Amino acid sequence: MEHTAKICADISCREAPPVIYSKQGDEGTRFVRVRFLDGGGRFDLSDAVETEIRVLKPDGKITITPGLFIGDEAVYPLTDQSLNVSGEGRAEFMLYSENGELISTVPARLMIAASPAGDEAAVSTNEFRALRERLTAVEGQLGGLTVSRLTQAEYDSITHDADTLYLVSGRSGLSIFLGDMKAGSGSGAPSVTAFGVMQSVSGTAVHATVEEV
Repeated sequence: MEHTAKICADISCREAPPVIYSKQGDEGTRFVRVRFLDGGGRFDLSDAVETEIRVLKPDGKITITPGLFIGDEAVYPLTDQSLNVSGEGRAEFMLYSENGELISTVPARLMIAASPAGDEAAVSTNEFRALRERLTAVEGQLGGLTVSRLTQAEYDSITHDADTLYLVSGRSGLSIFLGDMKAGSGSGAPSVTAFGVMQSVSGTAVHATVEEV
């Protein structure tokens, strides 16, 4: 579900910067729609042909994302990289002329609520996608996947088959690997915390599903 924060940003900076509320780890669902003002009145955007949002994240890193003009307003996406650290950040809306000259900038506060899964959820996004893509690729063959139960030392010493589901016993409990991709662990603390794998084994038949948690 998309969430669009609508704010007014006054280039005169006579008022306190507007506040944008978002949530850590959101991707492709958070947008900011900005109506630009000048001293409380409408700001003429006719000379502005490009715009972007610059985000100073709570960890001090900066992201830059292009925006889109819609009438006398502009819409900006809040990317997963902009929202992967919780806390208070800063946003700045940049307006550029046709020749690339900076027309004006408007600041805003960016409040990023912590995800229940914590910082690791955002870090693990790409790993989750990779595993989901691999499972999708072999979805039609899951019933015939080879299942191998090993100790951690045995698993570490072998070459991993991408179409084998490894059930690995270690100090932290039972870990599940699809090839060399770690899927989960019985201890409840998988290395990739953005997803869980539920599995049932009946003889050599394996049925696996992946879900974000």
